[in-house]
Amino acid sequence: MAFYFYLKRRLVLFCVFALLAASFKMTPIFFLVLLLISDHKKKYAYFVGAGSIFLAYLLIQYLIMPDMFTGFIRNALSVVGESGVVGPSTAKFVKEIFRLISKMLGPVSPTLISMVIIGLAAIVVFLSGRACILLKRTLTEHEDRQKIILFLVCLVYALIHPRFKDYAYMLLIVPSYYIMKNTRFTKAFPFIFIFAILASPHLMLPGIDILSSVLWQYFPLMIAYTIWGLYLSEIFSQAHNKKPETKSRV
Repeated sequence: MAFYFYLKRRLVLFCVFALLAASFKMTPIFFLVLLLISDHKKKYAYFVGAGSIFLAYLLIQYLIMPDMFTGFIRNALSVVGESGVVGPSTAKFVKEIFRLISKMLGPVSPTLISMVIIGLAAIVVFLSGRACILLKRTLTEHEDRQKIILFLVCLVYALIHPRFKDYAYMLLIVPSYYIMKNTRFTKAFPFIFIFAILASPHLMLPGIDILSSVLWQYFPLMIAYTIWGLYLSEIFSQAHNKKPETKSRV
């Protein structure tokens, strides 16, 4: 509902439903960044207002139940969480790669691991931000542009979330289908679709068991990066043509 109202430029209702979602699970508050990308004149006021309401909501919880609130924050920061097929996030994937490296070369500094995770997140955010800027220059149809930006932000959320669980990947079903049906990728659609539904930790590639195990455990993440790459490819190619569009080809 929040996404629907965002596309209809009814930002007050977008904020209301985004805050409702964040009241059950804090991380959807991330989607308030959509306000900063919109063309609305009062976007900064809405962003500050919604953010203040969310902080006030947290403050009220702290004042009512300080012990439970601080315990929740402490547990959220310390719980490792599931990895692999249950929690195929970028952070878990990087840690898994370094775990395999440490078996061969010895212990790896946790600081280095954190730097790699933060670096990857920064690259995803930077390239996606650049894509959003290019979209505003090359695509003049507002609703189509905002739809693509919305899908791109969903992908960024999935790729940088430190604990993105398996069930959360349903968020990417519509963005994935949307870009797969792009006219540029019509011929490749059957292959991309088959690639997207192959995820199975029980299917092993012969001769490279270690690589296979890691690949299939984090296969949804690989698909997410592929879809993100398709969006960037489409957006950057349109910008390269330097011909403003009146209708989306995505």
